[in-house]
Amino acid sequence: MGITALERNCRFMEEVCRTPQPEWFSSNEIIIDHPAFFLRKFSSGGKIAFIITPQAGHSGIISDFGEGQSLVRTLIGLGFSVYVMDWKSCTPTRKNEGIEDLVKQVLIASDEFKQKFTLIGLCQGGWLSAAFTSLFPEKIDHLIVAGAPINAKIGGGYLQELVESCPQIYFEYLVTMGGGLMRGELMLTGWKMMNFADRVQDYTDLWCAVGTEKFDKIHHFRNWYECSYHLAGRYYLEAVDMIFRRNDLWEGRMKLLGRKVDLRNISCSITSIAGEKDDITLIPQALALPGKHIVIPEVGHIGIFMGRKSQEYWKQIFATS
Repeated sequence: MGITALERNCRFMEEVCRTPQPEWFSSNEIIIDHPAFFLRKFSSGGKIAFIITPQAGHSGIISDFGEGQSLVRTLIGLGFSVYVMDWKSCTPTRKNEGIEDLVKQVLIASDEFKQKFTLIGLCQGGWLSAAFTSLFPEKIDHLIVAGAPINAKIGGGYLQELVESCPQIYFEYLVTMGGGLMRGELMLTGWKMMNFADRVQDYTDLWCAVGTEKFDKIHHFRNWYECSYHLAGRYYLEAVDMIFRRNDLWEGRMKLLGRKVDLRNISCSITSIAGEKDDITLIPQALALPGKHIVIPEVGHIGIFMGRKSQEYWKQIFATS
């Protein structure tokens, strides 16, 4: 007997109205509980891989989403001891933290490692990882940036159009609305508006999926996507201005910890990864650094990190490195 219209509508409304709760796919141990982040350890191996997840309004489980969609599991299978920087949602007491504070927090986490390590930065975590590596090149033996706007101005795209069309005071207003925070739900709305028609279609797809296996998959994805995290207002405004508006990281004007951030200081091997269909970080923005360049075909932004077909490309990086 099929599902009734009443049952379908009730389950649809329950799903839309519930509070999503992201869940890590792989078991892990929290070895640092910092006010700004958890440092999670997933396995023990000879080599260390440290993943910097994006601080862009979502949970870090994008690195460990599910079966066949976990970069963490891929790295474990390659013999790495895997650690993940899992950012916490920002609180009002931390609203004045900036990019420099994020670098300090990555440094605190990296001090757990007594050997050189592979540093993997996803999206926003990619430009942060590049800046960190330029400041502490002695710590890193391989830098991997994936879907990261390293040269944020080249090629245009939605984010560049947004920054160029809106003055900085507009973004300051958003932070003021959040009491000094860039609120996660506001960020989520912005991401959805990039492809508004598709996001409207999501609700139709959800309603049609009730009572099928696809519903469980959508439920699992919504646990990550619909759970939004707040950002420190100062950090958000610095990122908009310094990374996207002025392109200070790429053009060598950024200063952190009293030092100039010079990407030419990066002495380790570098791998840059882009998605062919990424409309958030365009290919030339992601492949700006020297070294090995990889474009994963038929893949959008988040697919770079958790797409099933993408895991084979991640494996190839280490097979040839």
